[in-house]
Amino acid sequence: MYKTIVAVLLIAAVANAQLVGWRNCGSSLATVHRVRISGCSSTPCTFEVGTRILIEVDATALANSVNLPFAMTASVLGLPITLLEGNACNHFSLGSCPALAGNNFTFRLEYDVNDRIPRGVNTVVNTVLFNDFGDIGVCVSVDVMIR
Repeated sequence: MYKTIVAVLLIAAVANAQLVGWRNCGSSLATVHRVRISGCSSTPCTFEVGTRILIEVDATALANSVNLPFAMTASVLGLPITLLEGNACNHFSLGSCPALAGNNFTFRLEYDVNDRIPRGVNTVVNTVLFNDFGDIGVCVSVDVMIR
């Protein structure tokens, strides 16, 4: 019984592990508290093509916004590549839209690693949430290597 309890606590601790080495690249309309990426506890994160990763960002809104368009991009050899884009309101596991100042939210996104980023190339992946006026609300940068 004690082995089961220890195993459950260990799994919960790993699932809630915070990523070390992410950078705030201009989150002017929210306070980012935590970033979690499955399979990565410190940068650079290394991912295999064909795997699915879970990205979670915990933050507190500092301003109101009805819509929150987002884009996840990579820079490869100086060229931007859009990996995903959409409405962040559809990817909240905590909170909802409209986002209201003072409210906490968790942006949760699953990404299927593909070959859009060349294997073996170090790159920076930015995940940006915009407000209704196109201003950057949240910006998180992570160093990544694809294998």
